[in-house]
Amino acid sequence: MKNVTLYGYPTSPYVIKVGSFLKYKNIPFEYIPVNPVSPIQIKFTGQRQVPVLKIDQEWRKDSTQLGIWLDELFPEKPLLGNNESDRNAILLIDKWVSDNLILGKFRAAVEWEKTWDALRNGWLLSRAVNNGTKIPLFVRMLWPFFVKKAKFIVDMVSHLDKKESIASMLLFYT
Repeated sequence: MKNVTLYGYPTSPYVIKVGSFLKYKNIPFEYIPVNPVSPIQIKFTGQRQVPVLKIDQEWRKDSTQLGIWLDELFPEKPLLGNNESDRNAILLIDKWVSDNLILGKFRAAVEWEKTWDALRNGWLLSRAVNNGTKIPLFVRMLWPFFVKKAKFIVDMVSHLDKKESIASMLLFYT
């Protein structure tokens, strides 16, 4: 059996997605929570992005690509169906979910429509992060502002089609 380790922030939807892939495929794995303030757990990658999946001595990132890699290494219970048509349809659905549902949530964290709601949601998120990896109280208090300015989140949101309102993008979360 291969040694499988998943590194990530406990609140990352992409980390949750990869963890779900592993559970669906019945692949035993170790989960290592990464501290978002000081991600020393993934220092070996030379970057800050999660999820990181390490299988034996090889590691990769990007949740969709990790699903493809898992299907290559563990073909039982395929994530992407049994033929090219299934694979293409599943990847289109995955792209839509990532581009609309997940990025819609990130967009709401960057483009505050209601300041109080954004602050409250940021503080709730910081509490959840803190439960996985301890972060200082002052960081938790400033968390909504850190998320609002986080380069990787701002970059992802900048590529969104802004014609759709945030409320419409988040319709499925309510």
